Amino acid sequence: MQSSGIERLIKREQTYHIKNSEKRVLARKLLQRKIQSQELARKLKTILVKKVRGL
Repeated sequence: MQSSGIERLIKREQTYHIKNSEKRVLARKLLQRKIQSQELARKLKTILVKKVRGL
């Protein structure tokens, strides 16, 4: 079951200070994860389109 957006925000809430260098690393990881998921979605979409067309 997926948690709602508010629950995720509460879970992610930081109680301690994060250094700027750590923020950069985390932002880079987040961006890479986002790009990977977009690429995966694109690949899955092309596979599904091919299956539907019957090629």
